[in-house]
Formats: sequence, C-alpha cells, structure tokens
Amino acid sequence: MAALRIPGPAGRLSIIIIVLALVAGCGGSGSSSGPSASGDTAIIAVAQAPTLPAGMLAAVPSAAGGGGGGANPFATNIDHLWITVQKVALVPDGAIAPGESRDPDPQGEQAVEDGRMDDSGLVSATVVPPETIDLMNLPPEALANILNEIKNVPAGKYGKIRLFYSDPTVHFIGEPDNTAVKQTANYHLDIHFVGGGMVIPVSTNPSGGVSVHKVIISFVLGQNGLKIVVNNNKVIMRPQVFATVSAVEMGISGTADNVAAGSFDIATADGRSFHAVYDSSASWFFETTGRGVRVSNSLGVAALRDTAFVDVFGIFDAALVLHANEVMITFPDTESGTVSAGWTDNSFKLNIGTDNIVVFARPDRLNALFDNNAPPFNLLTDNAVVLGANVTARGYAVPGGIDAFWISVGP
Repeated sequence: MAALRIPGPAGRLSIIIIVLALVAGCGGSGSSSGPSASGDTAIIAVAQAPTLPAGMLAAVPSAAGGGGGGANPFATNIDHLWITVQKVALVPDGAIAPGESRDPDPQGEQAVEDGRMDDSGLVSATVVPPETIDLMNLPPEALANILNEIKNVPAGKYGKIRLFYSDPTVHFIGEPDNTAVKQTANYHLDIHFVGGGMVIPVSTNPSGGVSVHKVIISFVLGQNGLKIVVNNNKVIMRPQVFATVSAVEMGISGTADNVAAGSFDIATADGRSFHAVYDSSASWFFETTGRGVRVSNSLGVAALRDTAFVDVFGIFDAALVLHANEVMITFPDTESGTVSAGWTDNSFKLNIGTDNIVVFARPDRLNALFDNNAPPFNLLTDNAVVLGANVTARGYAVPGGIDAFWISVGP
C-alpha cells in the first residue's frame, strides 16, 4: 500500500472543454479556414488555472469517514486516476434524487456500493463502447467524446454533468504499481457548475437542424478535487469537481427566409423557424460538399438570399434571437459546363450540354469568388474565364441563367 504524503497546496489543473456539435453536412476543407468536419465532433484544449471558482474551495479534513478505524487524510500524492465511463448525463438545475443534497458534499462524492446507474429524470446516454480516461491527464478528445453521446437535449438549465463509471484505479507518485480503488457495482461523479448552470436555450435535434455547437467548461480537477481516502486497507475515491460554464453557442441549419439587412430567418428541417441577426463581426463562408471557403463580410452579406441553405453558429439572447458569429452559405443552384462566349460586362455564356445559359457574376465580375476547382483550390480572378474552360457556377437560378457568387474554373 502506498504511503500517504500530504504536501503543500497542490497545483490545480483547469480543463477547458470545447464541445463542437457541427450540424451534419457543413463540412469544409481545401481553402476553408472555418470548421472542417461534418457530423457531431468535439475538441478539448488544456490550460492551467491557479484557483477554484471564488469561494468554492472546500477545506480538506484531516480524516474522512468510510466506517470506523480512523481514516488517513485525503491523499494528495496521486498522478493518475483511471475510470471507465459507462454513461454520461446532464442533471437539470434543481433536479435532486432521493437522499441527495443540492450542494456538493465538501468531503467529495459518495461511492455507493452496489449502486445502480440511476439516471431517472436526467438527460443521459450510454457510452458505447465504454471509455477509459485518466482524470488527472485527460487527452484532447476523451471527455468531449463522452459528452457527445448525448444527441438530443431539452431546452433548460443544467446544474451539473454526471459521469457513471466503473473500474477506478489510481497511481501514487513514487510507487511502482497501480492501486485498484474499492470496487463497487457503479460509481458516479458530478461536475458541479458554480456561478450559474449550463443553459441550453432551445431543444436540440441534430438531424432536424438544431445542435449545440460549442460549450466552454472550465473546471479545477487536480489533486484537491480527486479525493482518495485510505481506510481500513481500502482505497476509496470521493471526487469533488467544480466548474464554470460560458454561454452556450448553438448551431442552426436550414433554409434562409425573410432576408433583410442585418437579419434573416432560418427554417429548419424539423419545422421550426429561428430569427437570426448579424453585425460586422460575423464570419462568412461559402460551402459545398466536401469543402468550404471563407469569404469577406461584404461578399457573404451580398450572397445571402432567400432559399440559401445556411449553417449559422451563435448565441441566443433572452428573446431567443440568434446572434450569429458564423454564417455558412450553401447555394441552392449549380450549373456546370464550358465557356461558349467570354465576358460581356459582368456576364459570360456557359454551354451546359443542351443549351447555353448566362452566368451573371455577383456582386460583379471583380468581386465574385473565383477558384480553380481542384486541390489546393487556389483563388483565381475573372481572367480565368476563357473560351472552352470548364466552369461550375454556384448561386441562384434566374431567368435565362444563374446569379453566381462562386465560380470555379477547372475540372
């Protein structure tokens, strides 16, 4: 059994979890500087933080219970703590199971022997396959992958994240072997939000066009938050984890409608409509299958019309108006063919096999987006449109042709 050492105040590790739930179909690659994955994805970054949230540092007692015999003080000399996560749940703010306290136990979470993975009333998902993580050394994808198992989250305020786990194992600093923590059927640990819970402003439905795009959670983990008790030749884990959460950024996908200066509506596949606003700080992207391109604010604003498919990422205000940080436009109409007549002012003709149509460069021939339609998707100018060139024009169908904001030249 490892000897317990009680050093001075332990260093505290702050894990910043950035949960990205990108709406399916908004992939990007090539010359895009925006999001580059489709489907539900997630990333974690790690940084140091000096303290727990103000006023939340619980005093470490000199001994802890667990049944007679006088337990040793909480261990602070561990460098690894592995658990296998079986299920993850979001706990609605104020939801308390029988026998539970609203506030965290200052001595850490109880490890209830022969407990069940009871998540009644919670928003939860089973982790398949179960994920083994080291709480002292989280890799970039571990906890975010677990959180992403929850696909549909009702609107509301959530006070904590609950992880149901099994097979806890610790390693004491300086000891050659790992030590199994007292075995029970299932444990759980709670990540307690302080200073306000995590607010999901609208119910999610990723397949219907409403997803959580980004949540930033900062929590102190470290040795003071992972309380290991040695008592009667048993090692017991009683974790205590506090967290703060930023505003939740949502991703809304659907068809643009009622486009006006500075605002538009989004009609989603599940029948809902959301009002969105934007200002000069918003980032704009043009998207198509497999790639995307970041464009200027002026070009993005000019290219947004009714019927465009949009992926909009931003934060809802109290009135449930979405303030857009990023707008990705997928144009509803595409024409491909060879150039049959060169530029006349802001247009040229395209032979599409059975007919010639007119491509109207928008906003004009100098300010439309031109690229070479092949890796590495270099940007071009209007001079690339020459007789016989293969062209793909993306935009909006109009009588006799297409208003094209994105013109790709090449195979």
